[in-house]
Amino acid sequence: MYPGTGPDERTSFAPYSAFDVPADLRELHGRYDVEAVARRVRNFRYAEEWIMTLLGGWIATIPELPVKVGLGRIIWETAQAADRFGARLPELRCGTRSATASEAPNEGFAAFIRAVAEPESPVETIEKLAGVFDVLLPHLVETYERTAAETDPIADAPTIRILEEALADKARHAAWAQAVLGELCRGADEAARREARRARLEAALRECGGVTGEWGREAPIVGGGGRDGTGRPRPHDRLSHRGRGPAARSEGARLAVAGLPSRRGGSAPAALGPPGSVKKAGTGGGREAGDGEAGEDGTAGPRREEGAAALNT
Repeated sequence: MYPGTGPDERTSFAPYSAFDVPADLRELHGRYDVEAVARRVRNFRYAEEWIMTLLGGWIATIPELPVKVGLGRIIWETAQAADRFGARLPELRCGTRSATASEAPNEGFAAFIRAVAEPESPVETIEKLAGVFDVLLPHLVETYERTAAETDPIADAPTIRILEEALADKARHAAWAQAVLGELCRGADEAARREARRARLEAALRECGGVTGEWGREAPIVGGGGRDGTGRPRPHDRLSHRGRGPAARSEGARLAVAGLPSRRGGSAPAALGPPGSVKKAGTGGGREAGDGEAGEDGTAGPRREEGAAALNT
């Protein structure tokens, strides 16, 4: 008998069974099919591209130095989110050239983006920040959370991860912006300007159906909330449409904007161009599971300028 083969020399081991692995309680099938997810990803990339473009263009016309510095990192992280959404598109049967594709859900949302881009003067810092951080960003947070809750948690797990990373970034962006706007709007006149801007843009956003064209028209989330159907809240704090982030008054955020210099006058910069024509690849408008055709072609956002993501942080 060869050494090591005797009954007393064999290595013992516990038998392995697949049933020893903790059960995965996720379920296949979500609200959106592949085409619908691809359309939403293009819509999300459109919004992220425009946030990056607007904030990048405003850096030169915002006189408050702490605001300039804070926007640098936000622009870079927004560019990263746009790139991640673009990288997801070829995986959603959109073709190898679809990584730069983006589209608005309809002309109404493209017009809303143009309205957000209207402020040009150096004395309009409040209007610039309010449009993005009081209206558009909270809407994206709500829509990203809903999409992550309703899409297929197994087959579409990569999209969920991208959304969760974007949500984590946007929670920081919201906290910073609310602290900045709190400092800029200490007076009654400034606060009134902020509220008027928020109300006008929020009405336009609701009228067009938001970034997906379906905001306010969708059925309630199945299962009462979280992806596991238990109704437990998702890990990211939801932001209200008034833009009050979960850490808007944190001490660190307030210190970061302490000592803001007063706004200065100056000549207005050249107007930003309107959203461009649609840049679309692969599948067309998507369908929700069990529903008819949804979505329509719209206009799409600009291509990101080379080097925009490398702005000074």
